[in-house]
Amino acid sequence: MFDIVTLSGTVKNLIDKHNTTTSSYNVSKDMVKKIQKVTIGFHESKPTPNILFPSVFVEPRNKRTDFGQMGNSNKHMIDVEMDVVGVTQYGLGQINGRELCDTQNFYLSRNLEYLFRNYIQLSASSYVLKSIVPETEYDVVEYNDTYNSICRLKLLINCYSE
Repeated sequence: MFDIVTLSGTVKNLIDKHNTTTSSYNVSKDMVKKIQKVTIGFHESKPTPNILFPSVFVEPRNKRTDFGQMGNSNKHMIDVEMDVVGVTQYGLGQINGRELCDTQNFYLSRNLEYLFRNYIQLSASSYVLKSIVPETEYDVVEYNDTYNSICRLKLLINCYSE
């Protein structure tokens, strides 16, 4: 049975698993600090302390179900859109903090894109047929004394339900 919480957890676990120097591909490669936090939920609504940047948020956005049957089974095709949002912040007192923040965010988006391209099923045991990242958007959020650089990878996942 399809479950959006389980699918979101699969994406989170893939990133967590590859957030180490002993991984086959380190998603923190070339970054000043490794990813400090990977969480499920919307980055706009989750206050994150400065010490937990860079962070990655797995944000489910949309689910479409095709109720036609796959072959002679009762399985249904499901398309899910998720945003995988990377946020970097190198806080007050950093020389060239904004430039560093942006550059680190570009590394982060590159590393996440590479990870999803090489693990299109997200997990060996999942019901995911394939996943792709067709686009990445970049943005910044400035508050009074902080500057966050943001990358938003649109992750399209094609899976089935029993």
